[in-house]
Amino acid sequence: MTWQTKVAAWVIPLLGEYLIPDSATVVSGVGFAPIGDAESGVASSDPTFTVEFPGLIPNYSIEPTIVPTTGGFLYDLKVKKAIGFHGVVTTVLSFEPSKFNNWVFPLVRRNFGYIALSRGDIVSLHQSILFQQQVHLDNSVFGLAANYDEQLNPNNLLNSVDKTALTKVSVFQYPTARTRISFLPIWEEWAVRFFRAN
Repeated sequence: MTWQTKVAAWVIPLLGEYLIPDSATVVSGVGFAPIGDAESGVASSDPTFTVEFPGLIPNYSIEPTIVPTTGGFLYDLKVKKAIGFHGVVTTVLSFEPSKFNNWVFPLVRRNFGYIALSRGDIVSLHQSILFQQQVHLDNSVFGLAANYDEQLNPNNLLNSVDKTALTKVSVFQYPTARTRISFLPIWEEWAVRFFRAN
């Protein structure tokens, strides 16, 4: 069995420059971007706007690690593909304070508008935008995708984790607010590991 038969088809061209033995170990799983790693971002002051995946999230990334060891090198070639997102970070960049009521308990809050996270046209989460910077996580999507955080089957990927990820954000905001949306991607991850002697 060649190493190419152990991975998803999109992985093969990304690792084409490496001479990978067929005995390589292949590991796969699902990754979730942490809050501090929110990707990309689009800002708007329009009263309503919509952003769809995959427009703003880089689709692929490669993280090769080559470690010298006694007698050779240990290769750990990690690749990942964004398949959607499990949440967003909203940042209200500017607004006219006199246009918004605010209350304090325990933090200063205002109602800047509303956000809906969805897969296609099916809304999965709908929340108010109350803070100048706020995280909106869909725990149901996170839970469903986490169930696939084991070995992925390269022959049946289209029936697994990518069908749980969110694909669209819709925002309504009150006049004078300008809001930026940054994504928290879900990644389909593959690692090909092998040892090459000197």
